[in-house]
Amino acid sequence: MLKGVFWISILLSTLIVIGCASKDSYEQLSYHLNTVFYISPVTQEQAQKVVDLYVKNSYFNEDSKIELQLRKESGAYEIRAGATIETSGKTSDFTFKSFDDESFMELACFQNKYALPHENLTYVITESKDFEKVLKKYPSHCSSKSIGKNIVFGNNHFFHLAPVEQDEALKIMNYLIGIELITAESNFESQLIYASDRLEYRFPTQDGLALEGFSQTFKSISCGLGSTAENTVDIILVDYVGSIEAGQKEIARYACEN
Repeated sequence: MLKGVFWISILLSTLIVIGCASKDSYEQLSYHLNTVFYISPVTQEQAQKVVDLYVKNSYFNEDSKIELQLRKESGAYEIRAGATIETSGKTSDFTFKSFDDESFMELACFQNKYALPHENLTYVITESKDFEKVLKKYPSHCSSKSIGKNIVFGNNHFFHLAPVEQDEALKIMNYLIGIELITAESNFESQLIYASDRLEYRFPTQDGLALEGFSQTFKSISCGLGSTAENTVDIILVDYVGSIEAGQKEIARYACEN
């Protein structure tokens, strides 16, 4: 998971120099000791979405002290984060070997989809004390648009990719609502796609949901979805970060056994 990348590979550190514009010219939003700095044309609403995402996923908490910069460069948005390397509890000089490029690309995608889904976004690693000293850039390769057409129910999003049709996605959604797995107040994102010989119902989750004990529940739901859709439907749990359209972070697969 990317939280390990955050805290093992890098320490997002305290900002001292903001760059060409003076620190006073930047607006800021804070959560405890964590801060997102932003400047026009970035809006407060956009900056708040970044704050909310980091709070929701526990990157911002009561004990952390992270400072980010949200800016717009050449038509694309950038989330900039300063980094230092920790070795045996001591800070050492930055080396590119200490970064997992694949994980940071996933992180760029994750922030793009959940914070700024309608924008081009790049995640930028800078030297720990200066957002202007760029070390490496990770352009996002995905957005919410890349995972299909969206059906909204309350806070929930049901994506489906062709050749899946809207009525098939609606049947799946209505079944889950009918068994009260989904409510208007829940916050659930999923995707329905066709595999070679069946439908796959994919949704992001944490590793814990794939533990023994949940298996029979998911298999039973798979049976219900299959009956509703009049097709075989496998349930696929994928890693919350990265996530449903990539298909590279499958945690578990459940199929009806009837």
